[in-house]
Amino acid sequence: MKKSTIVSLGVLGAAGALGALAWSRRKVLWYLKQNLLREKTLHIHALPWENAGQVYESIPYGDLPSQTLDLYLPDSEEALPLLVLIHGGGFIAGHSHSRQPVFMLRYFRDRGWACASINYRLAQEAPFPGGIEDCCAAVRFLYDHAADYRIDPSRIVLWGESAGAYFAAMAAVCPDVPPVRALVSHYGVMDFVTHLQDLRDQGVPDYMLRIANRWMEKECEGYAGVGDYWMRKNMDEWTDEERERSSVIAQVAQAPAEHLPRNTWMVHGLADITVSPTQSRRLKEALTARLGEDAVTLRIFPDLGHADDRFYAPDVLAEIETFLEKTVNTEREQA
Repeated sequence: MKKSTIVSLGVLGAAGALGALAWSRRKVLWYLKQNLLREKTLHIHALPWENAGQVYESIPYGDLPSQTLDLYLPDSEEALPLLVLIHGGGFIAGHSHSRQPVFMLRYFRDRGWACASINYRLAQEAPFPGGIEDCCAAVRFLYDHAADYRIDPSRIVLWGESAGAYFAAMAAVCPDVPPVRALVSHYGVMDFVTHLQDLRDQGVPDYMLRIANRWMEKECEGYAGVGDYWMRKNMDEWTDEERERSSVIAQVAQAPAEHLPRNTWMVHGLADITVSPTQSRRLKEALTARLGEDAVTLRIFPDLGHADDRFYAPDVLAEIETFLEKTVNTEREQA
């Protein structure tokens, strides 16, 4: 090879490397802008309900103080559809009055939906599968007491955000819970084993992951991540059974088709550096493989990060309302 050719290839290689570095730097700056510099855009109104209706707070569904739920019922002479809200918080924080469930219940209770917001044992109180067991127990309680609260058990929908989306999906395929009508999932982790690699594959550097999730470190007692802490062992020590039992994707693949949610609506942000949108894509693929394309909708928002307030803007929630009206109420009328 001629010396001039070698020099030209070297120049091209260096230019390519510099271009890749510049692109990577721009991407990192974009992630920082969309996540670390964003502001809250929505105002949370006080929880007391100004409109007509009943509020039941801290209803026990189990024997422990953390096993309670809040229930909001619009005035109605007919049985109501129920939206079950499961808060996020990285498996180690949050409660039934957290910011995102409040956005949801404030919107939907004023549109004729009963809303139940669940508390569950956080990872500090109970290791895996404690939180899953609690959410399943809470949903079973609501089915069992549907008549007591004017709830239509044929129109129960599960919603969750972040860790709550994981719990909602797990409850939706739980063999001990009656099949739910629909699942609404906001930017949830669906498989711990692939979680970090999915973020790396989308170009999020490890140092940014540490910065974004540093708030979790003090609660995880030296474990590498929340999943490790919840399981009380490092992920490289998990058994095949633990990997399967902790994976929503694996549980969807194994559940009887008639026990899967009939319809699923998911949202995720492309700028998420806490949970990669690939996690929602994985859930969509798993559900689609079992139920077909028409059963699953995934909305990717190009500029939104994790738990961004804009996921709860009225126009976005109106899309969910339309989805629920079509898949829950319309199907009921046609039945």
